[in-house]
Amino acid sequence: MDAAFAQRAAEAAAHKVTLEQYLAQRQLTPDLFRKQLTLQLSWSKYTHKHLTDEMLKDYFETHRADFDGTQKRVGHILLRPERAGDPAEIARLVAQAGQLREQIEQGKISFEDAAKKVSAGPSRRQGGDLGFIPRHDVMEEAFSQAAFSLAKGELSRPVVTSFGVHLIRVTDQKPGNKDWKDVRQELREPASRQLLDARVAQERGKAKIAFTGLVPHFKPGTKELATPEKGKD
Repeated sequence: MDAAFAQRAAEAAAHKVTLEQYLAQRQLTPDLFRKQLTLQLSWSKYTHKHLTDEMLKDYFETHRADFDGTQKRVGHILLRPERAGDPAEIARLVAQAGQLREQIEQGKISFEDAAKKVSAGPSRRQGGDLGFIPRHDVMEEAFSQAAFSLAKGELSRPVVTSFGVHLIRVTDQKPGNKDWKDVRQELREPASRQLLDARVAQERGKAKIAFTGLVPHFKPGTKELATPEKGKD
């Protein structure tokens, strides 16, 4: 702990600020900072013990297409908002995309014709075809995540990105040939998140939730609001 604290102090000095200034910039007290370091060090020891090669291999097998170099050929229909970032506009386009998806699924219009007719993306000229894409680093994460969750021929539900609202279809797939050992470092972060989620769920199952009466709350299992008890404010 002292070594980690000293390291942070050295990092602050390298940026020509005192440790106190370093903490103030992050709205931390020395006590809270030590607690954070304790948690980080404890988690580092936990992952060192539990994030084994066996776990990384299992995670790879469960999420193989995300890491083995698989590519998917995708098409999309893009509905672009007139006012970027407008929640009401995005909601309207999500509803519009949902209706369009139903029409495509029911065979009332083909995906390609719908893309040519309404898509705002330049790929509309090719019936929405974007070609093959890898899992990472080309498209926005929401788009890639949705595309790689689809089987060949499957059409996504509306997907929101910074460009607008998409309907995504997978038309082909090229399997990758990477082994888990080839992407060991890439696996560590998502596998660590899975490990953390499992630990949180485990601890939550042991936790006891008590109502102190200090703040208003709904009584468990009801819609009745309980007000703070007198003498506890």
